[in-house]
Amino acid sequence: MIEPSHAPAEIQASLSDIQSTLGIPWTPASWRAYAMYPSVMQLFWERLKPATQTESFLEGAIALAAG
Repeated sequence: MIEPSHAPAEIQASLSDIQSTLGIPWTPASWRAYAMYPSVMQLFWERLKPATQTESFLEGAIALAAG
């Protein structure tokens, strides 16, 4: 896994975008692992990000957090 502080600037920017888009103060371990393969991580995030900005994603996240 890559620590965000040790990642190249482009990866740091992507990890920061993931955090802010998801509204969380940490970088999930899965994304730190994906960062070992920068082009894959960035493609995955490009494709996933729009889905994270939908009402159904928010509702699902709230339901998961509520238990």
